[in-house]
Amino acid sequence: MTAMSTPTRGNSPHVVLGLALFVVFLSPMRAHATPQWVPLPGEVPVFIQVDAPDPNGTCQAGCAAGKTCVSGACMSCGGYGEPCCAGSCLAGATCLGGCCGRHTFYDDFSQGLDTGKWIVLNSEPNTDSYWRGVNTTVDSGMLKLTAKVDPTGFNGYSSGSIATHQWFGYGRYRITAKVTAQPGLVPAFWFSGHNCSEIDVFEGGGLCGYNPAKMFFGHYPQTQPEPGETTCKPARQVDYEHTAAVPYALSFRVYELDWSPNRILISIDGVPMYSATANIPPPPMQLLLNLNVEAGGLGWPENQVGTGTQFPSTFLIDKVEGWTPALTCPVVSNAGAWSAESEPSRTWPLCCHPGTDGCPELPGELQSKAACVTRPRDTR
Repeated sequence: MTAMSTPTRGNSPHVVLGLALFVVFLSPMRAHATPQWVPLPGEVPVFIQVDAPDPNGTCQAGCAAGKTCVSGACMSCGGYGEPCCAGSCLAGATCLGGCCGRHTFYDDFSQGLDTGKWIVLNSEPNTDSYWRGVNTTVDSGMLKLTAKVDPTGFNGYSSGSIATHQWFGYGRYRITAKVTAQPGLVPAFWFSGHNCSEIDVFEGGGLCGYNPAKMFFGHYPQTQPEPGETTCKPARQVDYEHTAAVPYALSFRVYELDWSPNRILISIDGVPMYSATANIPPPPMQLLLNLNVEAGGLGWPENQVGTGTQFPSTFLIDKVEGWTPALTCPVVSNAGAWSAESEPSRTWPLCCHPGTDGCPELPGELQSKAACVTRPRDTR
């Protein structure tokens, strides 16, 4: 499949002001020029007039927050590609990330499990995979990925995993979800591309030992097989694990990826967490959700299923959304996000035990061993 293109935009019965309209945003004090709105063929910019025109035709007094000066009148914008100045958009568009746009993917699971959108991963019993179709369900508008004790499953467990039929291009993607919090169970929202490329929007639970307040973020660029090999090996970049003040499993949260040719930005509840500008994986990529089981010493050796792990345990997903912002939409700030530039002393992936398994010698560095060895991808 191919990456999604920008959605086709339509006209509106509201006031039409012409194709070549130059838009200038004003603050209450002074004007701030912004990029000119560029229409698609046959399209017109749309504004809703909300104030009487300035008698001088200049908006000399400025416009209130959320208003735009157009032909001397302060107006509320709501057309595709315009900021959601008034908190709402015109018919056919939705306010997504502060800008009026249209979904390229949407599922709130209100109609059950749509197999036209989703591939439910299912492996035969007694194979080296945890995925069982019966562990992926939808109940009362909620997607449930459940890990269970299962004698026929890999290492005695089974779990749920789901992937989109659709492959995606640059854009913004988010889920509203409540993660589980159990030792050795790692909820994950990620994207997989060609040649081992990957974006880990999050993997929860703690790489160097179980901690329900930890979230891991990272990415892999595309790689090519080495001479004599038939498959590529993942090339993990400098990644990051955040420790929150409280466990993530206490409530539903919004996990979001902003993916462009020159940047990855991952946010939780609108707070920037991880930013990267190098080795960005290209489209197309497939969206996946799963509840990983770390057992038998595989996966994350420092965070394994044990006697304290409660089964069954479920990763809850309320909504999955994707959209492609217009070029005129506001750019999401990465202020406050961790990046390789914010920690210049570290140029390697996270390591739990420096000096072993290929990890660099860094006494006192408590990071992730898992990033220094190749994780068996068939267990994901």
